[in-house]
Amino acid sequence: MIDARKLESFGSFTRPLFAAIRGEVRPLPSASQLALTCEALQSGFIAARNAGAYANAWTIAGIGKRETRNCAVLGRLWDPVIVGEIGRKFLIETLSLADPRDEHAFPIEDLRGRPYSVICESCLAGDTANRMDIVIQSLGGTPGWTIVIEAKVEADLGENQLERYALDLADRNRLTGRDTYLILLSPNAPDALDKAIPHLRWQDIASAARGTVSSSDEALAPPGSLIRDFADHIRHFDL
Repeated sequence: MIDARKLESFGSFTRPLFAAIRGEVRPLPSASQLALTCEALQSGFIAARNAGAYANAWTIAGIGKRETRNCAVLGRLWDPVIVGEIGRKFLIETLSLADPRDEHAFPIEDLRGRPYSVICESCLAGDTANRMDIVIQSLGGTPGWTIVIEAKVEADLGENQLERYALDLADRNRLTGRDTYLILLSPNAPDALDKAIPHLRWQDIASAARGTVSSSDEALAPPGSLIRDFADHIRHFDL
């Protein structure tokens, strides 16, 4: 319940301040008016909560800002084997936002019809010191392509980390003939980021996720609901 005496005391203190700022005094709502408003809002909040509107799968899972767990979730949400073709749509939406900083464009058209695998925490060159967060590789056909995403949430890049990854990918390109791509996903891009390495913020991932589940049918289906929840979960990672 709202205490009418406390409300009136607050009004008596603040009215002169408002008058000095705006040159006019408007009456504060009465205690009964505020009580009715709060009751109406509270009933709406309770109904929404009971309907599950505030439940987020990834908050419930407790993954927080842990890089390995968030990368594992993101990789699975990009994987059509796990979530169906909406995963491919999500990946394409993401890559469309990561415009290459040179002429080495992503294989988006090839990605639309070719199967691919998604592996997290992969050591492409066998060097355990170079464990890459998310590795996406085309399957079938030649020569194919490999996309690596190095993700950071609160941690900084290691010494020459991206340079080491780029060398590993260059070796793989030389040995297999695959086109290789490296993307940095982090709240902010380093000042000296190589022009060949596109940068994505977590907010870009959230935007791509929302673009993926733009229809109500997609948002209500289980995979779409998980993608939408992930967008809500990561929306503050860049702050």
